[in-house]
Amino acid sequence: MRTLTLTGAAVLAAALLTACDGTDAPTAPRIQPRVADAGHNAADHFKVDEPIAFQLQSPCNGELVDMVGRETGQINSVDKQENLDNGNAVHFEHLGNVVATGTVMIG
Repeated sequence: MRTLTLTGAAVLAAALLTACDGTDAPTAPRIQPRVADAGHNAADHFKVDEPIAFQLQSPCNGELVDMVGRETGQINSVDKQENLDNGNAVHFEHLGNVVATGTVMIG
């Protein structure tokens, strides 16, 4: 009985898979993006890659540690172009990564 059930399921699956070929159009209507209607169809994208240097105070002994490294990342802003030109954005995203090494003077 189990063999007949699996065989029937395999035949049904094969029939469904062969019923459509790659040239058939989808039956569901496509939803067109309406970015222009939203009123904020301009975007600014900036990449960040610059050296950094700063000091941190050691919590152990209060000594200042000189940190040197790089900051990398990107900034994305979306709004009307006139607002972007003024430094404003309806959507703002900043992704950043800081990698730095500290050195301490032992003396």
